[in-house]
Amino acid sequence: MQVPYTAPPGCPDAAAFDAELAKRVAARQGGKPGGQDDPRRFSVRIEKREGGFEGQLTVAHEGSVGTRQVRAADCAAVVRSLAVFVALALAERPDSAPQATTRKEDDTPPLSPPAPLSQPSPPLRAVPPAEVSTRRAEPAAPSVWRFDSGIQAEYSRAGANAFGARVSAELSRQFASSPIVPALRLSWGFSDFDRPVVDGGEIHSRLRTARAELCGGLLWGRTRNSLCGAFEIGRLSVTSSGLPLTGRAESTWSAGGLLARTRVTIVDPVGVELAVGLFTPFQRAEFTLIEPVRQAYRVPSVTLDGQLGIAVSASWK
Repeated sequence: MQVPYTAPPGCPDAAAFDAELAKRVAARQGGKPGGQDDPRRFSVRIEKREGGFEGQLTVAHEGSVGTRQVRAADCAAVVRSLAVFVALALAERPDSAPQATTRKEDDTPPLSPPAPLSQPSPPLRAVPPAEVSTRRAEPAAPSVWRFDSGIQAEYSRAGANAFGARVSAELSRQFASSPIVPALRLSWGFSDFDRPVVDGGEIHSRLRTARAELCGGLLWGRTRNSLCGAFEIGRLSVTSSGLPLTGRAESTWSAGGLLARTRVTIVDPVGVELAVGLFTPFQRAEFTLIEPVRQAYRVPSVTLDGQLGIAVSASWK
């Protein structure tokens, strides 16, 4: 059969295309010519494009038109590919016209070797295993229990500057799935202060308290910052001296407050703690002197508390 063929100068002529087509049709049909009674109409057109040539096969059958395209840097490769397309189309049933498709040079059937590109791609380089970067998901840190015990120097301001000490024990839980570290802290401490009295003499005060704290902390490397709600109970004693009549009185003490605490681990398991907080006494006791009657001391509405100390910790899963 004759297939209309159009190509630009520099490409194989129609006779060369017919020879390529006859060779492939004979190979597919056992050496016998074919296509004379095919109702479809074939046409081949090749155009010069930037970087090479583009060929198109058009197949018309009962009002429907299908196309196939191929691109290559060498026109002879395009001719061979189009001949293969026609041979494949002739081997199909006449009622199944090919659908419009686009083929690149990499899709050309391997019946003939494709022509090399004008600018060949650089060869692939095997990457040594040392150059391959691999990332492995680091396992999450396990949940752990932590116990801290320590001693702190204490400063408080309760109408006068008071100094003392406190011992503490804390149990906390660090969860693998949460950055928040809840903790329960228990402590016992004392603070002493002296205060002069009008008309001479002075009073000596000592406050002894047991304190419970519920804390929520955030761990950042070797530092843990916590905010704690506290409640404490104890006794406040006042003793007068340097007066004609001296005496001693005591009163119960209870207060609630809020503290901010920072702990920095220096050398595991030893760390330094710093805390500051405000407390509101629930009873404001008043102490008086006689002869003459006058006020010696009254508990203020708000007291300041500060601590600096060291702590030793132990942890387990």
